[in-house]
Amino acid sequence: MDSDTSEQQIACVYCPEDGKKTFPPKKGSLEHVILSALGGRKGSRNICCMDCNNRLGLEIDDVLARTFAPLANQFNIQRDRRGAAPIIASKETLDGAQLEVGPGGQYRLKKATVTESETADGRPSFYVQANNLEEADRLRGSYLKKFGPNAQTTTEYFATSTPAPLHAFELKFGDAEKRSSAKMLLTLLATSVHPDRIRSDELRDIVRYINGEINIGHRVQPWLNIAMPATKEEYRFGHVALVVASAELKQLVGVLLLFGTFKVTVLLSDSWSGPALGVRYCVDPCSGHHDTDRIDGETLAQSFPQSEIPCDADLGADIGALIGELQERQRTKLIMGVIEEVKARIPEGASQEEIKRIVDEAANRLTKELLKIPYKRRLDL
Repeated sequence: MDSDTSEQQIACVYCPEDGKKTFPPKKGSLEHVILSALGGRKGSRNICCMDCNNRLGLEIDDVLARTFAPLANQFNIQRDRRGAAPIIASKETLDGAQLEVGPGGQYRLKKATVTESETADGRPSFYVQANNLEEADRLRGSYLKKFGPNAQTTTEYFATSTPAPLHAFELKFGDAEKRSSAKMLLTLLATSVHPDRIRSDELRDIVRYINGEINIGHRVQPWLNIAMPATKEEYRFGHVALVVASAELKQLVGVLLLFGTFKVTVLLSDSWSGPALGVRYCVDPCSGHHDTDRIDGETLAQSFPQSEIPCDADLGADIGALIGELQERQRTKLIMGVIEEVKARIPEGASQEEIKRIVDEAANRLTKELLKIPYKRRLDL
């Protein structure tokens, strides 16, 4: 929760000095600690006006969100403001139809289509491509209207699968991503201190950096450079934001972990005049569950700086663990989906032969899906 204040109005942190907008405490534009586009929930309304929120959102936050959009898609995160995980564009096709990557890393048709042709004896024929039976039937019904209510039709349904192409993306960490990371950590600080604190001279440089007015990017390091307390297992591949301060060393340091793998350490201030401080926010972007707790900030802040740039092998191991987690989640989702489909397809009072046929067909499809073997099967409806 934002700290209480008796002041009537507070000024936007990011507005220019000669034109600062003001608002009552806790009535500013909502700023998320972890970007909403990445599944964050916790936020503060004691920081900025709507205009600055929108401006910096377009300038830096959207850049970081697009950088991590493929992972947000693969994990099928639940976004606080926008709902489902982002859809990723693709150049891949299936039988000539354009594909896109839907939430959870599942390739699907970008758009259902109808292709009209003619049989050898001159009768009209059309081929519908859709993501599911309901979508196919809607498109089929709409198309049949052109032939009138007495049209006689014969319909066959097939399920087609093709191995999902490898989906590669470039993970860069440039100036916009650094500024957005610093902004998230400043937002976490704002949830734990009096509004005057984030408007003090000791934080002026980091605010100006976030605003793009000065270049102190060397204070934002895309690796872990401070001791990090262990987090709960449920947040192993979630997001963590941490802000700690040393009253003795007058240092305020922030740490950001995205998807439990990508780490950023930010020196927010080297002239901190407040007390020792330690606050940590964790969120699982898939479930939306989140926690905020207090930690020993003095000890942790004094561990900065802790290490040199990590070697490629360390980063490779972290990314390997992340990919392994994604693959395991997708396998589990696929298996559970097939099990639910089998349950739904077995009619009441089905014979052993019917049950065996349905189970064998599902097992065959599951095996091909797991081994990434293409298949086509006729659906008996």
